[in-house]
Amino acid sequence: MLRVLIVTSVFPRFAGDATPPFVWNAARELAAAGWEVTVLAPHGVGAAFHDRIPVEQVGVPRSRGPGEGACKPEPGPAKAGTPTVSASHWSPAFTWSRPPEHGFSNPCLRSRARTSSEDRSDDVSKTMSVLRWSPGFLRSRRNRQESAEAHSAPQAHPSFVEVIRFPYFWPLRLQQLCYEGGMLVNFRTRPWTKCLLPFFLTAQTAALLWLTLRLRPQILHSHSLLPQGLTTALVAALTGLPHITTSHGNDVFGLRPDGLMGRLKRWVLAQADAVTVNSSATEEAVRALGCEPAKVHRVPAVPNAVPPDPARVAEIRARHVGADGPAIVFVGRMIEEKGVGDLLHALARLRTDFPALRALLAGDGQDRNAFAARADCLGLAPHIHWAGWVPPEDVSSWMEAGDVFVIPSRAFEAQGLVAVEAMLAGVPVVASCLGGLPDMIEDGVTGRLTPPNDPAALAATLADLLRDTAERDRLASNARERAQTTFSPAAV
Repeated sequence: MLRVLIVTSVFPRFAGDATPPFVWNAARELAAAGWEVTVLAPHGVGAAFHDRIPVEQVGVPRSRGPGEGACKPEPGPAKAGTPTVSASHWSPAFTWSRPPEHGFSNPCLRSRARTSSEDRSDDVSKTMSVLRWSPGFLRSRRNRQESAEAHSAPQAHPSFVEVIRFPYFWPLRLQQLCYEGGMLVNFRTRPWTKCLLPFFLTAQTAALLWLTLRLRPQILHSHSLLPQGLTTALVAALTGLPHITTSHGNDVFGLRPDGLMGRLKRWVLAQADAVTVNSSATEEAVRALGCEPAKVHRVPAVPNAVPPDPARVAEIRARHVGADGPAIVFVGRMIEEKGVGDLLHALARLRTDFPALRALLAGDGQDRNAFAARADCLGLAPHIHWAGWVPPEDVSSWMEAGDVFVIPSRAFEAQGLVAVEAMLAGVPVVASCLGGLPDMIEDGVTGRLTPPNDPAALAATLADLLRDTAERDRLASNARERAQTTFSPAAV
């Protein structure tokens, strides 16, 4: 059995956390297929230092770490067949000094060094198998991998994902570099967090090296070229382990390609054994940095594929839309980069022709209060329901409660995973034509694309769809078929 150590700065900290769960989704798929998965993530306010998450869990657990307050958000409605989530599901326990051992002794550094080109070729072969997130593919490979790894005496595979969170600054309440929109957003909204970066890099490198020596993974997998790719490349060079790095887009689009950042990204790409990207736009950007084409593999992120609950959809529709409708839905972080401001101005244009229009805006973020104030100034308060954070298992129901789903992003969307989730939910999508969104949405076939930063064009496109029920149904049907055959967890 292969053991994989995943390094990320984007992983849900606790129940009700708005952190995107795409790394958790991928880790869960691997663990469910029989892989031994450990995730190393930064600690944050409200998080436990050590968690065990069952692979059968839908969404994230409903308890915070010990000593962090009894914040328990109202759970979403239960659905038939959905595992019940209890406070014991993560088994939070502070075990930073002694993480769980897996039946093997603490290795020495040199015991993992590559000793020949054959060893490296074998490692790279194992690395490439991890690029396939499909559970079916993983299961078909598992017997051969277990045979090849017989010398490591694997146990029966665990039914959980192990999560270790490293502290990087004291007092802990000042650990605000990650989460709440991510590093780049925090640099913009809280410039002082840039001072935390040296402490973060040092702590992440030390924690990763320590876990690597303790757990003896066969593969290191970093999410984002910087900073995770940098620290993981250093540890991979020291230990001789193969290293996969995944670019989710913010690292290549949000950081300048020249200067120090550009040189660091090029070095990480040169050192990696394999590079995965989530869209054609990210692939093009990575290749522009000089990455060898043979290393690059396009692997879309795993979407949240919980189907909508018809009863819940009817409840949301009755409570927040009413019989007249129509309704436009947005799900995402409440930050300027997501284009919420442009959506508000588009809604102001639409309300004249659609006096009963309702907008269901789900999500949280640093700019939410500013958007609410702007909506009031535009006279949109009667037309908007601010839903706040929505549990992952409830997102698809909110999507289907609308007539149109909108992604008005202003900044580069490397993939736009929420588009796939809306397509799977059977809702027509209107999205900005940028980044990886055109990979999923073919204009006029599986959705509609509009120019970014253009509220007038967005309003016109939304108006066309709101007036044409047959066109909405056609786009939604095409989109669902494409999502199921190309982007669903079974297809990825």
